[in-house]
Amino acid sequence: MPSPSNPPSGCRFHKRCPLARPKCANEPPALQTGPGERSVACHFPLLTTPAVMPQAIVG
Repeated sequence: MPSPSNPPSGCRFHKRCPLARPKCANEPPALQTGPGERSVACHFPLLTTPAVMPQAIVG
């Protein structure tokens, strides 16, 4: 887990996210409305829905 006082660059979750891409390490994602009208901060919010995610991640 990253330190809250010294978070990684880009997305704070990119080091442990199975869907992370190089963009995630360099640019913090903006908060936006994602699937189901939820607020998400992700460069690829459509990849995080259960229908698209690999089974190992979903369950």
